[in-house]
Amino acid sequence: ENLIDHITIINEKKCVFDASVSEITEQLTFSANSHDDALYSQDNIGGGESVCKRQDGDPETPLNIELLFNAVLTDSNKISQFFTKK
Repeated sequence: ENLIDHITIINEKKCVFDASVSEITEQLTFSANSHDDALYSQDNIGGGESVCKRQDGDPETPLNIELLFNAVLTDSNKISQFFTKK
């Protein structure tokens, strides 16, 4: 079981992202490689990491909280568009 089941990110006193871990991993994939179709990517010592929209048939990947956080702070609308507001 995961210790964390929900992610809320607040930036400048505004909630910019709010979704459960299951919703996140259903909609996004987290990869240790850079992808051309990435919603967000960053370079690191080992190459790159990316967040992509999960496509039909893509396996579910573990949540990378740091990568998600960086992606949301860079462009919250690009990431949040896949999650319905409640």
